Amino acid sequence: MSVRPEIEIQQQTAFGEGGQLEVTETNVETSLEDFGADVDHRDRDSRLDRPEASEFGVDDRP
Repeated sequence: MSVRPEIEIQQQTAFGEGGQLEVTETNVETSLEDFGADVDHRDRDSRLDRPEASEFGVDDRP
């Protein structure tokens, strides 16, 4: 898997009872998967490593 950078949390907020954002004392970790999104965890090749076409409109890549 790829190395993910660590994010330093300065201050975290959450919605309180009244609907206003309030600073929380505990950190809450979430990801898009928690909300039902499909997340692809496969390692991918960089697009910079892919060959380019020699000119516009001509696909002569291997």
